[in-house]
Amino acid sequence: KHFVGDSMPRTGHDRSPAWIPRRHLYQYFVQPWRRAIGGSDDEGRVLTVMESYSETDGVPNVANFDATRRLLREELGFEGVLVTDYHEILNLVDWHRVAADGYEAVKLMLRDSSVDMSMVPLEVEDFAQQVRTAVTGSLIVNADEPENISSRYPALPRTIDIGRINESAERVVALKSQLGMFSEKVAIDSPLIETVGRAEDRSLALEMTRQSIVMVENHDTLPISATSSPVKVHVTGPTSNSLSYQSGGWTVDWQGSPSDTFFTYGTTVVEAAKTVTNWQVTTSCGVSILGEKCDDEDGASPAALATADFVLVCIGEENYTEKPGDIRDSRLARGQIDFVQRVKSETSGKVVLIYFGGRPRLLNGAASIADAVFIAFLPGPDGGRAVIDLITGVSNPSGRLPITYPHYFSDGGGAPYYSAVSDQCTVGAGTLPHWDNRRCISQWSFGHGLSYTTFEYTDLLVSSDEIQFISGAPAKDYRIKVSATVRNTGPLPGADVVLFFLFDETRYVTPAYKRLRHFEKVMLKAGEDRKVSWDITLDDFYHIGPHDDTHLVLQEGAKIRIGVGPDTDCRQKSGDPLCSSPIQLQLPNERHYVGACDSACRIWSETGCSLFYGMDWDSCWKMCTDIAEENYKLHGRHEGWGWNYVECIESVSRGFNVMGVGIHVVQQDAACRKMTEMCRDVFHTPLLDEYGESAIDEDTADPIDGIGVAFLAGIIATLSILSLFRKRGGLEKKRPHGNGDVEFAPIDNGRGGEEAKVV
Repeated sequence: KHFVGDSMPRTGHDRSPAWIPRRHLYQYFVQPWRRAIGGSDDEGRVLTVMESYSETDGVPNVANFDATRRLLREELGFEGVLVTDYHEILNLVDWHRVAADGYEAVKLMLRDSSVDMSMVPLEVEDFAQQVRTAVTGSLIVNADEPENISSRYPALPRTIDIGRINESAERVVALKSQLGMFSEKVAIDSPLIETVGRAEDRSLALEMTRQSIVMVENHDTLPISATSSPVKVHVTGPTSNSLSYQSGGWTVDWQGSPSDTFFTYGTTVVEAAKTVTNWQVTTSCGVSILGEKCDDEDGASPAALATADFVLVCIGEENYTEKPGDIRDSRLARGQIDFVQRVKSETSGKVVLIYFGGRPRLLNGAASIADAVFIAFLPGPDGGRAVIDLITGVSNPSGRLPITYPHYFSDGGGAPYYSAVSDQCTVGAGTLPHWDNRRCISQWSFGHGLSYTTFEYTDLLVSSDEIQFISGAPAKDYRIKVSATVRNTGPLPGADVVLFFLFDETRYVTPAYKRLRHFEKVMLKAGEDRKVSWDITLDDFYHIGPHDDTHLVLQEGAKIRIGVGPDTDCRQKSGDPLCSSPIQLQLPNERHYVGACDSACRIWSETGCSLFYGMDWDSCWKMCTDIAEENYKLHGRHEGWGWNYVECIESVSRGFNVMGVGIHVVQQDAACRKMTEMCRDVFHTPLLDEYGESAIDEDTADPIDGIGVAFLAGIIATLSILSLFRKRGGLEKKRPHGNGDVEFAPIDNGRGGEEAKVV
């Protein structure tokens, strides 16, 4: 969840429209879904997806054909259950305003989307009636209620085919079968009940919490080491003694727990601090969560902060989730910032700032004056225990920021680390104009995080400065080994998250400043080192190019550098040992790379249809790239068969199964013929580009590149099939390189459905 583009609303507000250029949608938003949905069985495939509240390009996702049918089902190959977000079908009526009533909304959803389940716990019978009406075309209304004319729309189709309902029902039943629900026995005395909330699970959760909290500042202040003499510690602030504020929304209740009394376990910062040996702990409420005056509980000692050795100031935001939690200003409540400044001015001790919140509220005026700062986010009920363990050094901080933490309110929060290299801010003081442009300033960068020990990176190595593209081979077949050594140079054991970033030197589509390509967490004793390695493949070079906004392509001659460490900038530092030498993409022969040819030949190969036309990867690549190279001389067009052709055969190929298992030869033949009947017949128009023009003299063209290919291939294929059918009732074929292992396809040859081997 949530599919797709929900994390990029135009206004930053929940449920507001997502305005994402298609190229950026496919480059940044679709790629994680592609990885998750297309994962191997070992990685665990996604079984359910939830669509988002938002609109993508103006069309609500719950009734978005392009998003939920074409992209999710056809392109990404998702076969599981698609569920709506809460009440989203009826939101077509009262939020998105694309339907006049529930009947029209349900019909729109059934017609245009691939949604399988509606999240409507309070209107189940109404939803069932609306689905029934969409299928039967008859509207059942109360006698005293006139039929709403809008229920007749959309006019096409007049009714929804029952097959659409069966489609979703089959996916739901398949999911229940996969989960073992039909054989599952649920008993009130199940022994599994006793495992809920067990001590070992809480212990693991606590350790996860310790590793998630990020120490972003430490000015020779922490850890507070154990001593034989008492240490005076004052704990204050609106989130210092609240399990609710440590946990946030979706805890106990939708908008968070209204009181700590609803929690069955947990430890606040105050409670955890009082368990530390030799700590003399005093407390005060400081200010309320809104930064206003608060009333101290009995036993509080607000005056004690003046003489404390350490003051732990816990700040944050109130509980919220979803639309009710929208804010117009990312700055933290002014009263909280003022309180931190007052504490700093009144105490003689060190000030440790701890922030609890679900989003990066601006801490300007507070973080800069604190002696140490933790970003705890929403760690849950045991967050207080985890914070104190980190402050005392019981656990060594190892968390890193998963976001770019903003510094300024006025520049929209600054640029995320992966934003374009051209996304810069003007810097200067005094009267405009200012002429200095540079990377926008953030409070803390993506991947930032401190430890009580230190780590050093050395020996960054790449196994080659060149990676080759060979047509027809899977991208993962070509690898370059990247490695670096990380050493714990400090006095304490600790864990380090080693980050490897990729920097495109240049790209025809403006590149991101840097891209995280690999990370690995290693635990090292003091003085210990370890080699961390991973592989670069062609996948790391593929991107959405300038001539088509949905397909991944390569750029011949492109160069990248690899940098190790969160602060390494391979764009700014020349000769930095933490940056690799350039790695260049090359083609091993004289032919040049053509993106549309790459995509087209992959479709021909992956569908298996290339077998029926005697066209292997090499011949496909030659046919297409010949046009690109020659026609560029004629009129500057250099995409071979063109992207329109790619989209056509892509659309046709999605209409039939990938060749191999469970398809008859006759069906396969008929399906593959659609590639030339529904789209351009490249075998009979071998010299023409997508505009029907050619720079190649037909009289001097190599005949094997023309009609002869199709004619000769057709004769060979026919004779081969007939011969093999006569000999053993089957068909044996050799797939082109990269098409996988041996598969078996049942062949209907009129003799009882004997199977034929397909190699």
